[in-house]
Amino acid sequence: MFSEFSPQNTAEWIEGIHKILKGQSADVLQTPLYEGFSTKPFYTIEDKPAPLLQEADFLAFHTCLNVVPLYTTKVEDDLIIAQEWIDKGADLVCFIFQDAKADVEAYIAQCRVPFGVSLPTDAVGKLENVQVENDFWLFAECASPTSPTALKRLAQPFRKMLHVDFQAFEEAGANAVQSLAFGFSHIVEVADQLTEAGLSPSEVLGSMRVSVSIGGNYFVEIAKLRAMRVLWRNIVQAYQATFEPLYIHACATSRNKMQEDRYNNLLRNTTEAMAGILGGADSFTTLPYTSPFSFFDDISQEDLIFAKRIARNTLIVLKEEAHLDKVTDAGAGSYYIEWLTKEITEKAWALFQETEAKGGFTQARTFIDQQIATTAQQRQADFEAGKAILVGVNKYKVKS
Repeated sequence: MFSEFSPQNTAEWIEGIHKILKGQSADVLQTPLYEGFSTKPFYTIEDKPAPLLQEADFLAFHTCLNVVPLYTTKVEDDLIIAQEWIDKGADLVCFIFQDAKADVEAYIAQCRVPFGVSLPTDAVGKLENVQVENDFWLFAECASPTSPTALKRLAQPFRKMLHVDFQAFEEAGANAVQSLAFGFSHIVEVADQLTEAGLSPSEVLGSMRVSVSIGGNYFVEIAKLRAMRVLWRNIVQAYQATFEPLYIHACATSRNKMQEDRYNNLLRNTTEAMAGILGGADSFTTLPYTSPFSFFDDISQEDLIFAKRIARNTLIVLKEEAHLDKVTDAGAGSYYIEWLTKEITEKAWALFQETEAKGGFTQARTFIDQQIATTAQQRQADFEAGKAILVGVNKYKVKS
């Protein structure tokens, strides 16, 4: 088939663009990103960098687990719901505890499906003496310098028990570069604290899982997840630890979800789930299209149930019908995605080193907050000016 088309080079593409633009430079078609660089109108093999990832950077038998959140109310009722959701295609239920006094032990002792828990910081101590026979995951920062033995014991049967959250940066308005730089600075600080408390670097890093938000810039989000694995390899090598692939849990962002047109939220959740799977996330949480307004609005119970069902089924369709999780690194070989991965990796690593030079994650919090605030303010200004379009909100609004 390729013999039917004459080969073309970059110069010919540029010449064709000049003709279409009536002499204007192709540079006018570049798209500036909040990450601090611009994308070109097209990419060729000349833009493709050397391979950045290899199969060993991903978990063996890669898939993308469908994780559904369940805000806890009553143990008996919640366990029935959890079983129902697993029966209907979810891979894991995450019980979210908002009250430190909640009976976490009862859920852990009685749940008979794969599950995880997300705990307030002051409730993590309840895990120190738990005995779990089923699959158990933790979605909360569980280790401190004073509890390395608890982490070590928990990590033995269950693995990946140390959770570091990148989502807070993104939900505050950080760009992909900032999110990775500051997230990995946090990882390094936690690793330093725990190694000083007596754990080996391999024990700490081998027990680590991160969570990250997936925003609306489709290809940037795919590249961001790939860049995380490149940076992770740098961190593991710096600690001279035994290498294990980074476990990445991704979640659709709440930042671009709007009350004005909830059904557009459904579409955004779907493309964000696609980016998460194709970027190589190991598990994903799709938000109901009613989120994050469910707690504040007068939404019927019927609508909430339907929204949660659609959220759960979104990932099922993408996996079982579209088979998007069947390829370990779907972006490999794409000139554009490989280039984006390289740009994000290099800029995130440079910002990470700058943060470390300022004393690390805690010492540099003023710097970190200023960097994120600047990006968030620019995003808001672009939204208000109509430069950044959110369909149904600041353009193509539904007429009332």
